This record gives sequence, structure tokens and C-alpha cells, in this order.
Amino acid sequence: MKRISNDKISIMFFFLPALCFVIGVCLLIWGIRETAGTRGYEKASGYLYDYTLYSEGGYDASRKTESADTYRLIYRYEVDGREYTLTTSYGTAIVPSAGSRADILYNPENPKEAVMGGPDSSGNQLIYIGLFFSLCSLVFIVPFFTGRKKGGKSRRKGKSKINLFYTAAGIVVIIISYGALAIMSNTFSLSGIARFFINSFYFPMIIPVIMIIAGIAVTLQGLSGKVPKSAGNKSKDKQNR
Repeated sequence: MKRISNDKISIMFFFLPALCFVIGVCLLIWGIRETAGTRGYEKASGYLYDYTLYSEGGYDASRKTESADTYRLIYRYEVDGREYTLTTSYGTAIVPSAGSRADILYNPENPKEAVMGGPDSSGNQLIYIGLFFSLCSLVFIVPFFTGRKKGGKSRRKGKSKINLFYTAAGIVVIIISYGALAIMSNTFSLSGIARFFINSFYFPMIIPVIMIIAGIAVTLQGLSGKVPKSAGNKSKDKQNR
């Protein structure tokens, strides 16, 4: 059997992150264009009035998975003393408590024409997903190029105590996890997220919190340079002795 060369394996492992990066950039551009489409819209403070069933969850026998019910959120907002209603075009399993406030962006020439503002807007969600794909893929792409510098020779010990891969990976995890919390609570502010967490707690919200803690730990490890060696690295060290 023919053995695949290390260069071919490297290219194969590089292709998937590179594809994810391209997808991420496309989603970023799409999200920015959607956000730009609401330029000139004015902001009003809306409150959660009601919600309706978007899709019924339950057990899927073919996929052997359990899914939760999702709901469209109905917000009310006021413009020039007149009240309007906005129903989200998407469904969510996270329903805020009744009366929860949210930013509404409306067309001043036609206040009925409105979209959700804040992190929960469709444009910002696309930007978040684009950042998720592009930042996560960069964590794998950058080491591919830095590792091939100087004829593929690894960096000498003692040159830098900071492990760039661990540091970058930790920062990406923190940014992505905080973005997930912002979308869930529809606010970027830490106090707003905390209020949502207390008043409208939904168990999956604990996952991004755990990921942020893990991301901080990984970042600190990378900055200190005290990164655990993999079994492969240990065996190589033994052979080099």
C-alpha cells in the first residue's frame, strides 16, 4: 500500500478549516449587508407581550433525538403614542419572561415595518455565525503556516513562553460563548445577560458560561506557556534523547 506523504496529509487537514473560513466570511458579509439594510431605522423599546407555537418538539424515532418546542415571540412597541406589534420570523426555545424589554428597529416612514434590534436581529445572528466559523477555522489555519516556516522546523524552546495556539483558542472560545449568551438574552451588556439569566433562566444557558470559564483557563495556560504535552510529543522527546 502506498503511504500518504506528510505534506498531503497537511493539505487535507488544511482544506476543511479553509472551507469553513470562506463560509464564515460569506456569512459575515451577508450579516453586514442585512444590518446595513436597516440603516436609517429608528430604535424603540419593545416589551414581550405574548408568544405562539412555531414548531412542536418531541421524539423523532428516525433520528432518535428529542427536540423542544419552539415559539415565535410577539413584542409590542410604541411610536408617537401609537402601539404596534412585531412577531419574530424565527422560532426559539428560550422564551423571556413576560414584559422583558428588547430593542425594536422601525422604519420612521412606516412604523409597522420593523425588525428586532440588538444581538437577536437576523443580521447580528449571521455576523455571529460568520465569526464562529472564521475564528474557529483560523485557530487551525494559523498554526499550519507558522509550523511550515523555516523549512517546517519547529520553534526552539525558550524563544517564547507564550503558546499562541492555546492563547488564540481560549480567546476564540470566550468570544463565541459570550456571543451565544448575548443572542440568547438579546443584549451585549453583562448586567443585561445577568438579569436575563436570573429572570428567564433556561438550562442550556449554563453551557456558554462553562465554555467561558474553560476559555479563560485555556487562555491563561497559553499565556503562561504551561501547556500539557500530548502523548505524541512525549514519545518524540524520548526518541530525541
